[in-house]
Amino acid sequence: MCEPLASTPTQRAQDHANDSRDQLSAMLGSEAAAAWRARIDARRKSKRSVVQAVSAAGACSAGNAICWVSLKAGSARCNRGDCRLLHLNSGTCIHSVEHMLGQRSAACDACAFHSLSREVLLQQVAGWWGTGYELVESGDKEAARPAAPPAMVPALACEECEPCVSDAPASSWHTDVEFWRGEIARRHPGNGHLQRLVGEAWFSALLCDEGGAKLWRGVRRRLLKELTEAYAVVCLVRRALQRVGLPADGQEGGSGAVIFDVCAGRGIATLLLSAALPGATVVMVDAEQGMDLSHLHRRIRSAQVRCHLLDIFQEGALERLAQHYVAGECGGGLAWGCAVGTHLCGALSARLVSFFGSGGPLLRELVLSPCCLKGWLGKEVQRQARELHRPHYEVLVSTLAELVRAACRDAEGEGGSGCADSSGSAAEVEVREWYDAAVLSEKNGFV
Repeated sequence: MCEPLASTPTQRAQDHANDSRDQLSAMLGSEAAAAWRARIDARRKSKRSVVQAVSAAGACSAGNAICWVSLKAGSARCNRGDCRLLHLNSGTCIHSVEHMLGQRSAACDACAFHSLSREVLLQQVAGWWGTGYELVESGDKEAARPAAPPAMVPALACEECEPCVSDAPASSWHTDVEFWRGEIARRHPGNGHLQRLVGEAWFSALLCDEGGAKLWRGVRRRLLKELTEAYAVVCLVRRALQRVGLPADGQEGGSGAVIFDVCAGRGIATLLLSAALPGATVVMVDAEQGMDLSHLHRRIRSAQVRCHLLDIFQEGALERLAQHYVAGECGGGLAWGCAVGTHLCGALSARLVSFFGSGGPLLRELVLSPCCLKGWLGKEVQRQARELHRPHYEVLVSTLAELVRAACRDAEGEGGSGCADSSGSAAEVEVREWYDAAVLSEKNGFV
């Protein structure tokens, strides 16, 4: 009896492919597949009801007013008793709300939930934002962005800019000091910086500043973190002013001082410095054009805050800016200068140290809070941290402190005036490393 020859691997693979092809053909020829193709064709041919996106005050999504937690749960309230967001009626269809606000392309065809009319929804959203805002309907993302001026003005041209047109202040929960006191007690009980901040005499007026509603209504976790970082800078600058005998509190606080907030981002440190030291000139420097600085409009108009769009790595750019202010070319009367950098990343910290070392005789103080270092210096810090068995961030702060000392020694050795006193003679450089436990970040070191 002869047994059949075993199939080769190639034959088995061919048989498997033939079987799969037969199964796929049967599947595609079934009634279910035909019905599925018909539904897809009908959907492709039908015109979608696309609603243009709705923004508030030009840059913020109108949907930021809505409590999406309660909407997803189908409830009229969320589980947070102190939630101040807009709560729609229970049972409102979340998909229809997203569609009417332009966040969803297709409308909800049919579901067990009810839908509001678009007019009613937009009326409720506009009422939450307040009279200081208007809803803007636009399908173009660029059209929803605020205009660059007065968010950032050209370098050395602050006096030439047009007056900023800003929204009127809207009275709402975000202007209530007691709300923020309760929010801080709930989220970060015992945080010294936040408790002292809400206790400042100028904090209530700061909440009511025109254009500030968007900032204070933003993501509170991020805002409170940035507030602790900025208030730590305010405390250090105040101490520095007291050491040199300049006023650090009251309406005369900061008189005769110019403070450079380098790589300022959206200007939280600038905001608090200008509020705590109304007599000082705060110079805000950043390279980002699209930054929304509506919370600083009033201070920009009063010329207390000067904004400069500037690449700090451009050769001599920061030094020329310092010469413009500190040397008295901007009106005179300035007796003391300070450079501030908050949460700087990469080579920005080293650039600020270089600026401080060559900034002139009146640039007397540096407040630097680093985030990280990159490049060869960052690798060197990592290597030292491994060899010394120390945390990487501590070695980073110590390395930057040593860079400050070296920059001042180099400036003195080259005959420059960096790190010198007002008479031009070399001053003893005192460099301190400080870790602030009240800053809501693991990167809480200061030089």
